[in-house]
Amino acid sequence: MRMPIPFAGAFDERTAKAVSSQTCINWYPDIVQTHGGQMMTLKMRPGLRLNQTLSIGPHRGAMIHNGVLYVVSNNSVFSVDQNDVATQIGSLNTYSGFVGMASSGSQMVIVDGIDGSYWNGTAFTQITDADFVDAVQVKFQKGRFIVNKPGTGQFYISADYDASSWAALDYATAEVDPDNLVALEIDHQELWLFGNYTTEQYFYTGNTLFPFEPQPGAFSEFGCIAPWSVAKADNTLVWVSQTRNGGRQVVQATINNPIVISSGSLEERMNLFTTISDAYSMVVKAPDKHLFLILTFPDANETHVYDFSTKLWHAWESYGVGRFRISTHVYAYGKHYMGDAINGNLYTFDATSSQDNGVNIVRSRKTDHSTSNLDRLFCHSLELLFNVGQGLITGQGLDPQVALYYSDDGGNNWGNAHTESLGGIGEYGKRVKFDQLGAYRHRVWEVRISDPVPTTLIGAFAEMSKEK
Repeated sequence: MRMPIPFAGAFDERTAKAVSSQTCINWYPDIVQTHGGQMMTLKMRPGLRLNQTLSIGPHRGAMIHNGVLYVVSNNSVFSVDQNDVATQIGSLNTYSGFVGMASSGSQMVIVDGIDGSYWNGTAFTQITDADFVDAVQVKFQKGRFIVNKPGTGQFYISADYDASSWAALDYATAEVDPDNLVALEIDHQELWLFGNYTTEQYFYTGNTLFPFEPQPGAFSEFGCIAPWSVAKADNTLVWVSQTRNGGRQVVQATINNPIVISSGSLEERMNLFTTISDAYSMVVKAPDKHLFLILTFPDANETHVYDFSTKLWHAWESYGVGRFRISTHVYAYGKHYMGDAINGNLYTFDATSSQDNGVNIVRSRKTDHSTSNLDRLFCHSLELLFNVGQGLITGQGLDPQVALYYSDDGGNNWGNAHTESLGGIGEYGKRVKFDQLGAYRHRVWEVRISDPVPTTLIGAFAEMSKEK
């Protein structure tokens, strides 16, 4: 009998592998419309092309100010023009950790938890006002720079369009619940204040005493455990949340209350991680319809990616690093610029590349348990459907290989690799077929590609017979 094997799918590995051993690394599920309905394929995640190296790294922040890209790498602040010419405009007194950045149009402010500085297009100047607090994050709205005071529920505002001037009494406290303010964001002209266990929203009133006031009823019991996980995406906000009931989850803001978008697998992992307060996220639009939330947990050395179009999770890894090696992202001049979390490299995102700066991207997928009512099955052959013939002209892509593994004990132990060619360039009729794959009652399959070939996994079919 001929039966399909569902290779395409999300990352859903559980602690109990007998429940689910599914992984999806450096591939992402793509739902394709067909005459018969829909089918799911696996597309490779884009690679990284080196743009240039800025200082020794790591990259700590990036933003667009007055149409120009600005990047913070190590303690240096650079402008990068549309011709990718980088110019150092200033220096910070710190060398690591994320920085907050905000622009008013005339000034760009950078805060790092120790100092604040601003750039006016001519000079890069440290904020020396004695009333300025040691802010970690900064936002701009309605003429005011807004910063949080660490260890409190307070947020402070600058003078009107003037980052150099701050007043000791120009602050308010997120006080519906007395937890500390850990993150700020502006969304739909509202100021979001994220506490450890709660979230509030303020709006601009223009009141001469203090121009921001609480939005009535805009309060949520979902707090924020990772300040740098807050990101704008899909016309809303997402972040790594915690509540007083315990547990950690990724949530997405809605009109009423946030909804949980993290999978059971991811929540199980997050609740086992020693630390997740260092998690950070970025949102990237791929050349196709897919919008990705790229969520990295440095202490756990993992990167998990949510696809807003399919609402499925998968994982990204950089070879030799573990997690995806990127810490910052900005879309500028029609390109995605990404900064390295380890060194000073600045990259551009490239959907045509199957390498990260010359290092091959290893793509792997472990399936759900394959079984037929626990009957003993003999697998005579398995054929994987790829868009073959995509091999490169030189190097490892000349005759790219795909490796097939399988486990018959729930994904705990695996056999040796079976390898087949994906075809050299132009071999569009190449069949990727594996023969004589033994017998099983339930099996987990894994397919892995480490050669730098751009290819999509379309489907899989097995020739089976049942034990009589």
